[in-house]
Amino acid sequence: MKLHTVFFVLLLMIPSMLFPQINKNIFEGKYKNILARSDAAFFPRISKFKFTIKLYENNKYLRYYELTCYLKGDRQYLAILTNPPVVRRQAQLRRGDIIWFYLGRINRTYETSAKASFEASTFTEEDLLSSSLGYFYKLGKIEEVELNGQKALELFLKSRSKKTAYYRIESFINRKTLLPIKRIYYSFSNQKIKVEKIIKIIKKNNKLQYLHLIMYDSLIKGRYSDIVMKNFEYPDNLDDRIFTKRYMEIATQ
Repeated sequence: MKLHTVFFVLLLMIPSMLFPQINKNIFEGKYKNILARSDAAFFPRISKFKFTIKLYENNKYLRYYELTCYLKGDRQYLAILTNPPVVRRQAQLRRGDIIWFYLGRINRTYETSAKASFEASTFTEEDLLSSSLGYFYKLGKIEEVELNGQKALELFLKSRSKKTAYYRIESFINRKTLLPIKRIYYSFSNQKIKVEKIIKIIKKNNKLQYLHLIMYDSLIKGRYSDIVMKNFEYPDNLDDRIFTKRYMEIATQ
């Protein structure tokens, strides 16, 4: 083998020689399955709960919405609007990658996008109707960081498909609890568009009881949504028939 060829091969080997344990430590050591573990630590697999969202523009309160939500695994999620009265008889249903919106006053169900805004808020339909980042996004790399005095991990996530609401997400989680602290969202043009900050999480017997977060619009100053989830119930199971278009129509009568 010629000398210059040997030199070239050695150059290609240098990164793996210098950093042989980086990927192994991150993905096979203490951070193995870290995204799935963080999802599991954060949100329940099966639950019923109350969801309240308050909308602000120019830092001024605009309006609110209340919903009753049903969740089963990564693929099934039903949200029924209960207040204010003007939005009653409306609901949203997610099964896998498909999202339906039901408008009871005209008895119409139609398919919508994960990228669509929920009631003109900073929350997308995906933000509302999902509980697992790992179902929609894959982990690229991990960095150990300090955030707000906490030892954290920064997870760099990228969309699994073009059907998701975001191209990529930077998710900051507490190293010990694996609970989220902050998330930064990027559009498919790779522009920073939103920042989500976790204000308060209450867990009892390792089950989520209360969650308060704020989703800020990074492009429009003073525009944000204030979200509270509470009154969590944990049934042993939820009938799959709950997560159907027919049930969505019946439940909003």
